[in-house]
Amino acid sequence: MRYLVFFLSVFFGLGCSNTNNRKSTQMVETKSIIDTIRLTKLPAIGDFLGDSIRMTSNNRGQLVSSSDLSSSTTILNNGIIFEIAWDKDNRVNYIVTSDSNFITYENVKINMTLKNIKDIQKVDIFEMPGWGYYIKLKSGWIAGFCIGKACTDRELKNDDIVTSIFKR
Repeated sequence: MRYLVFFLSVFFGLGCSNTNNRKSTQMVETKSIIDTIRLTKLPAIGDFLGDSIRMTSNNRGQLVSSSDLSSSTTILNNGIIFEIAWDKDNRVNYIVTSDSNFITYENVKINMTLKNIKDIQKVDIFEMPGWGYYIKLKSGWIAGFCIGKACTDRELKNDDIVTSIFKR
């Protein structure tokens, strides 16, 4: 029955969506034993998500800023787990990973220190109270830091590590 629902979701989702926005999808089992959507290409910010992605059983809420919660789901792309969030118009508004296998074009990755990033590029540190610190990278990705329970419990130090990498 589960596969029938998935097949119908894919069939009707692709049939009603814009052909330029079609993405190949397939259900896979991940290490955390949840149903995850495998995509051949990571969607971009602003891309429309068809029903086959949005209508899955593992949708939840993702905090995309200190005061904005969006619907989201987990996807697998090139062996890396991402959380994809979308707005009320079903357009991607946030992509995040904490997978240590993901590396940006600048070679920034999870658990890299602030000092290591400073060695790669000029750093402007932004703070969003209650959400965390972040640094915009040249590639368009953003390195996120969470310090303490509120993620901004103290100033960022050179030995603090990247806890997430995201786009919005």
